Amino acid sequence: MDKEKNKSVQLSERLLMIASMVTPGMRVADIGTDHGFVPIYLILNDISPEVYAMDVRKGPLDRAKEHVAEYGLADKIHTRLSDGLEKLAPGEADTVTCAGMGGPLMQKILEDGNPREKGIKEMILQPQSELMEFRQYLRDNKYNLLDEKTLCEDGKYYFLMKVDCTNTENMPIYINMTDMIKEKCDCSSSQAYRICDRFGPFLLRDKSETLKAYILHGISVAGSILDNLPKNMTGGRRHEVEEELEDLKMALSLWN
Repeated sequence: MDKEKNKSVQLSERLLMIASMVTPGMRVADIGTDHGFVPIYLILNDISPEVYAMDVRKGPLDRAKEHVAEYGLADKIHTRLSDGLEKLAPGEADTVTCAGMGGPLMQKILEDGNPREKGIKEMILQPQSELMEFRQYLRDNKYNLLDEKTLCEDGKYYFLMKVDCTNTENMPIYINMTDMIKEKCDCSSSQAYRICDRFGPFLLRDKSETLKAYILHGISVAGSILDNLPKNMTGGRRHEVEEELEDLKMALSLWN
């Protein structure tokens, strides 16, 4: 075992950031574990004492089992064929990590699995799409954001969220940021909340340079889309893009 502990596993920048957000000492359920490298990293770096590597697909889970065995960690990493949190028993894990899937699928996993009933204290989530709708879902269900991180890897932007499952009070970060946005941008509460949901209240507060680059790119894309839509189009897609562009420009003004 000592020999195996000397081995290291290389993670992408995105997966490394996910692992870094786990609170040390927590037992982890890694949902959609793929080849199991995040669980291996968590154990080898003494971040987690025990990990459940779970995936709905047998092929990747078999690869995860092989990698866990290769590193001699079968006593600390338990692989399970599971649709989301289905095969996780209450009290087995403290933290859920879930990444690399669309926001609607991730939302379904949380709705079907009910992390609070499983005794989950925190979640590290990285939805790939529908970020605004996903943040609103978290807010509506009193999953409090503890932190957010973002990065651009291989030309793609990723947004990571650390979520508290235990505290169901209103999120102070949302209250503080929506007040700031309303004052700075002279907008309604609903638009201020939408801007926070779209871009992330912690990232806006911290004036993340990666988020700024994402916003600038978004302004360019939205402007190009509008230029190619019929000038006489009203409502529908045109309204959607115009609203997004307005939110992008308001968000960018926070850097001034």
